[in-house]
Amino acid sequence: MISPLEEFQSHDFSFDYRLRSLFSMIPRGGTLLDIGSGNGYIADYLGRSFSQITLSDNSGTLVDLLKRKYNSQPHIIVRKLDAENLPTDGRFDVITLCDILEHLSNDQKSLKGCLGLLKEGGKIFISVPAFGWLYGVRDKTYGHVRRYSMRELKNLIEDSGLLIDQIYYWNFLGLIPYIVSEKLFRRPLVGPARIRPEGLVAKLVNKLIYQWLNLETKIHPPFGLSLIAVAMIKTPK
Repeated sequence: MISPLEEFQSHDFSFDYRLRSLFSMIPRGGTLLDIGSGNGYIADYLGRSFSQITLSDNSGTLVDLLKRKYNSQPHIIVRKLDAENLPTDGRFDVITLCDILEHLSNDQKSLKGCLGLLKEGGKIFISVPAFGWLYGVRDKTYGHVRRYSMRELKNLIEDSGLLIDQIYYWNFLGLIPYIVSEKLFRRPLVGPARIRPEGLVAKLVNKLIYQWLNLETKIHPPFGLSLIAVAMIKTPK
């Protein structure tokens, strides 16, 4: 029997404007290791931006799905990896942890493992849910251990031996609906990004929100549902 998280991650996210906007912020070029790949939509979106993409997950169910999906694409490699016990073989230009660290008991161990897999000059892209006080029904359902404050994420990255290149909030637009749904009505928010749009109005709403989120990737809001960070290897002085 698969878990709620595995069932959710196996969905088709090709219509999810939130993920398209999120992935647009990832540094490009060279080789990519994506940790916690779900159904692999990151490879569909960024396939032409990297010479090689390694997709990984700790779920055997999702790894099997990824292998079937990408078996005819030689530049896409699929591996079963535990984010808290990463291997030491291989070096990558970009490592992505998109909504992964909040699931881990030892998030710092995972980041230190990423440090050992990063090429000199490479970057780690991180997204996590923001604000511990927002922890609610959706977090529990999908196995989130925590949400992060800006200070907590900064400390985590720096204590792992990494240098912060960028850190900022993202998805301001979803903050109020999330608070109302999770804290007032005590039920998980199902935003339009999670549902395939049906009809002209729904498609128009999705398009407008997508454009807003893309604006947020350039003009960072003071608050948001997510925290985004880009980290690098510290260079000796």
